[in-house]
Amino acid sequence: MSKKRTENVVCPGCGEQFETMIWESLNAEINPAESEKLRDGTLFLISCPKCENNFQLIYPILYHDMTSKVMVQLILNEKEADDFVNALKSDTWENLAAEGYKYRLVRTLNGLREKAMVFSCGLDDRVVECMKLVYFTFLTEKYPEMKDPEMLFYHIESSVLVFFSEGKPVFDVEFDMGKYTEIASDARIDFEGKSQDCLFIDREWALGLL
Repeated sequence: MSKKRTENVVCPGCGEQFETMIWESLNAEINPAESEKLRDGTLFLISCPKCENNFQLIYPILYHDMTSKVMVQLILNEKEADDFVNALKSDTWENLAAEGYKYRLVRTLNGLREKAMVFSCGLDDRVVECMKLVYFTFLTEKYPEMKDPEMLFYHIESSVLVFFSEGKPVFDVEFDMGKYTEIASDARIDFEGKSQDCLFIDREWALGLL
């Protein structure tokens, strides 16, 4: 199920205080329109009723994809990570795990959007992280002048890997499904063993795997 509530916010432009609705959890099947807004980032845009200033409000949210059997939690500090891990010890979570559910923690809004897009495309985020690492290593060696480089999976009409520098997209490369299949079927890579007790599937995890 999805869960939402109201919260008081302050406009960073004019200082107006007002109530807005935020999602504590969002089910992709129950609320497909809002899930699409999560993926494109507009779910987190707030408009001030006084000055009409638009600003971004980032908050913890649990994204639930029933089709892919995955839950992705956006956390903003390590305490939230501890709380989520403790929640996984409950009978409810254990029952879901027995049904084949996967759990992921992400620390950024872009990380949440990426996971949502990866799973909505029917892809394995572990394989995608390995692909990203291969491209990222090559591109950072080719363009050493790039500052704070990052690479994210993105999908609108087609799938691409977007290369960022200083938080801004610089260029993208086509997502190679042939390479994805090759990595996914590589018997030398222990995807299951290395992800069984890991909730953060990211570049650091891929480095440890490869």
